[in-house]
Amino acid sequence: MGAFYGSMLVTGTAAPLAGAFLRRVKRTAYVLPLSDSQAIIWDKEVQGFDGVDDLHRVASILSVPEQSTVIGALNFDDDVLGLSLYRGGEEIDFYLSRPEMLDEPEERMGDADVWCDTLNVPWLTAELRALFASDDVTFENDRHRAIAAAFGWPAWVVGVSYDTIASGDTPDDFPHDQLVHITPGV
Repeated sequence: MGAFYGSMLVTGTAAPLAGAFLRRVKRTAYVLPLSDSQAIIWDKEVQGFDGVDDLHRVASILSVPEQSTVIGALNFDDDVLGLSLYRGGEEIDFYLSRPEMLDEPEERMGDADVWCDTLNVPWLTAELRALFASDDVTFENDRHRAIAAAFGWPAWVVGVSYDTIASGDTPDDFPHDQLVHITPGV
């Protein structure tokens, strides 16, 4: 069985507020602060493609504060990878590894220029364009791992979900001691 996972990488002014926001809207999630301006969220309802609507709701709101960006990732059985880029409360771009699954696939392939401009890494545009376009991928977590490495994100952003954290099935270098568990009413 392949990987099913979902996460949100929050950057900018919203990152230190992510846990308080999730508590306020009564979400169940793990939050991992990476720095004063970055946090990763694993929401219980955002795992695989069943979590698309929940990811959109949470990421849209977290991307509203000025200079905040949210990158949502969903992987379905290692066959399909979806990456969403949010800023200003809107999804500004979306990458889907199998665009033929959509009604209008040519419009939803992922624009490397938009991603790299938004994330202020223009030197990665050619590399990201190649990663988005590559047909030489057997498992989509491999593509996600390559994208994460290009952007300098921790390797464990790939393949980890709320359920894998809850069960303790995480990579050896996963920083459990920095993790905050958010539950409604707590």
